[in-house]
Amino acid sequence: MARNEFLRLQRLAARPKMERLACERALAGALREVMTELFFTNAGLLMAYIHAGQTNIIDDIVASCAERSLKPGALRYGGQAVIQADWGVAPTVSMDMELGCDDCSLYFRIIFDAGAVGVEMDSILYHGDEPAPDALLEHLTATLDQVRLGA
Repeated sequence: MARNEFLRLQRLAARPKMERLACERALAGALREVMTELFFTNAGLLMAYIHAGQTNIIDDIVASCAERSLKPGALRYGGQAVIQADWGVAPTVSMDMELGCDDCSLYFRIIFDAGAVGVEMDSILYHGDEPAPDALLEHLTATLDQVRLGA
């Protein structure tokens, strides 16, 4: 099957595990303030908004959590979230997110559980040329620097 030359989507699952982990660590570092703000958001309200499909409210929460550290509109809620809850166990919430810049968009999930927040990168959509295969981490770092305030 021929590759679609208009869609330059790179799934990170196909990359080596250590490279994926390095990319996720770089992304988590860049989003540290945002994830801290989201972690201290009232979890019950956030889960209620997710359950009710209130994407506009979730968009506002994400935007206000990002306004001190990222450029306006850089981080967006992906419109999909999953809540896993069992009796006697703290719930886990996973939210799809998109981080956009001039030359690419990063698609990932922010995952919350009882005591931690993490990121799981899914894919990168390039709007122009893809970087060399061995330059993914450098390109990602440059992209993250581009969306930070003061960059």
